[in-house]
Amino acid sequence: MPATAASLERGKALYGQSCAACHGADGRAQNRYDDQSGRQVAARDLTAPWTFRGGSEPAQIWLRLTTGMALSAMPSYADTLAPAERWDIVNYVLSLARVPPWESGGKLAGPGQDADPVRRGDYLAHAQMCSLCHTQIDPTGIYREQGYFLAGGMRVGAWPHPNFISRNLTSDQDTGWAPNRSSRSRARSAPARRFDRVLDPFGMPWYFLYSLTRTTRARSAHI
Repeated sequence: MPATAASLERGKALYGQSCAACHGADGRAQNRYDDQSGRQVAARDLTAPWTFRGGSEPAQIWLRLTTGMALSAMPSYADTLAPAERWDIVNYVLSLARVPPWESGGKLAGPGQDADPVRRGDYLAHAQMCSLCHTQIDPTGIYREQGYFLAGGMRVGAWPHPNFISRNLTSDQDTGWAPNRSSRSRARSAPARRFDRVLDPFGMPWYFLYSLTRTTRARSAHI
């Protein structure tokens, strides 16, 4: 269906009724929901079609609206929206797309650039693999999220050095970094200048964080 002005207007109204609760009015809410395995997934940023599962071709987006997305919180709208209404939503969703960062006029505008330090830190703590060492795995080898994320207790090998037990980075009053956790996290992720540091570089690779400024503050706010 052509993306006419009338189709976009209808699509905007339908989007507000059916999609905005999860994706936000601007398509960028990225709210988190449990999938069928009980693990949290974030609603897709609809302004970044290059990240769409199955691609960003109109027919593929229409198919996602029709069939839903297996194991995720994304439902099928085959029984609630007519085919033409789904096409109207497709046209509206594609109108939300921003210029990709690799094209002229585009810029990085994903969760790693979020102005909210907690949201930015949440993304960076996942993307930069803080959880790789600071989150335990379950018996199947999958990292535990709910209640275990960054809670430490993971045995980390650094051959030929001894094994390390990762610290609890949460705000737990007994075993975590609370109180004063923000100042502690800044101190541990700040550039190293002294020779009497207590962090073994093989146990905590703080040298990777040497050049981080706003990123460090964002991660501290999340922790």
